[in-house]
Amino acid sequence: MKDRMKSHLWIEWLRKQPNAALRLFCFHYAGGTAQRAHQWAKQLDQAVELCAIELPGRGKRFMEPAYTNLEQLLNDLIPVIKPLLEEKPFVFFGHSMGALVSYELSRRLHHEHQLRPQMLFVSGHTAPHIPRQSVIHQLPHQQFWDRLLQLNGTPKDILQHPELVELLTPILRADFAVCETFGYSNAIVLDCPMVVYGGLDDPSVAAAELELWRSHTSNACEIKLMPGDHFYLHNPSQHELTKHVNQHIQALVRSVTSLA
Repeated sequence: MKDRMKSHLWIEWLRKQPNAALRLFCFHYAGGTAQRAHQWAKQLDQAVELCAIELPGRGKRFMEPAYTNLEQLLNDLIPVIKPLLEEKPFVFFGHSMGALVSYELSRRLHHEHQLRPQMLFVSGHTAPHIPRQSVIHQLPHQQFWDRLLQLNGTPKDILQHPELVELLTPILRADFAVCETFGYSNAIVLDCPMVVYGGLDDPSVAAAELELWRSHTSNACEIKLMPGDHFYLHNPSQHELTKHVNQHIQALVRSVTSLA
């Protein structure tokens, strides 16, 4: 019951459909919020129930300290999300930091609870076994923001608003620490199908690095490149992305419905 009560903090319900055949969980990128996934509610197939994970330090959880360690994040998330995963078939979609979180969550669920997503969608992140080329969460203030702006996900004029920068900096540093202190272990290979997305002009994730995700599942793995940079999913490519996700969702719904 306690974990059920906590779920209203961790889970943002974007579309509740009790009779949906499938439940999709979205995991946001560094500095992001669950609210960024609201636009998907109108674009994804109505047969899927849609919700997003809200991490501490932002949105309705602004007053909570942000995580700086992925293992502790998952230790707290798993007891909350596990009952929802046992109710009906589910899939995960994560972009950038969210890709890493959803991937490692899938491995923990597989190993500890014999639960698996019907499909894992990861986007905008190198294969997890590749050593990071740069670590920015401890950089001096100006260098840290220079690197963030290179990713093109933060409006450049934000630096003209010192109070906003002061607000966002600790959250962003914490999120990057989650990713940059992650220690990969090759002990568990997933057995669910995967789809890996990336931007053709992403300066931080090369197409060849996306291809290396194939080694992280024993099942099928599709690589799909979209026009745009690291944040391609917020430009016109968003419609191409949701169309492609929908195709997989519809096939999964048919599959789980036929087994019911």
